[in-house]
Amino acid sequence: MHEELVFIPLSLMQSAAFFNTHNIFYVDFQINSIEESEIVEKRINDFLQIRFGDTEDFVIKMLYSEIQTSKRIMRTLKLVLSFIAFITLAMAGVTITNTMLAAVMERFYEIGLRRAIGARRKDVMWQFLTEAACIGFVGGLAGTLFSVVIYSISLMWLRYTDIAFFTYIAVSLLISGFTGFLAGIYPAHQASRLNPIEALNRTFH
Repeated sequence: MHEELVFIPLSLMQSAAFFNTHNIFYVDFQINSIEESEIVEKRINDFLQIRFGDTEDFVIKMLYSEIQTSKRIMRTLKLVLSFIAFITLAMAGVTITNTMLAAVMERFYEIGLRRAIGARRKDVMWQFLTEAACIGFVGGLAGTLFSVVIYSISLMWLRYTDIAFFTYIAVSLLISGFTGFLAGIYPAHQASRLNPIEALNRTFH
């Protein structure tokens, strides 16, 4: 249930027909922009000083400092999460590179046979680059699906979110595929440099 607010005139609230309330302990103000907060604070302070005289009778609390603090915290969190994401992508890239190098070693016969029947070096290179990019994309897809599950579970406690969910999914999949592509450059280059005769000889010896 969302909190419901009803706005009524102050005179009506203080009337006997309504709450008959004359003591007001706090008043909330909403400001259009943060830039106006200092001006509004000064005007409220001047008014209350004229009205009550003693500044100890009232306290003005502005959320401007809290907003600035929350922004600094969010910037710090973004930096930390970006660093963690970079380390994770670097580790994933190293893993994909090692996997593709092992695949090159295990597929000498396939590479040699393709080269022997007319495949060009760039054909072999693009084959391994495509495979590496697919590995990165599938890994990113698995991580994204896991994130979707966590996100769905979190909605049980969060009633509202403004996360651009599909945008982040698309970006994460693109980055994952591109990471796999970059990680596969060295193994693909090694595979394209194999001499077909040597590759076939290694297979049979």
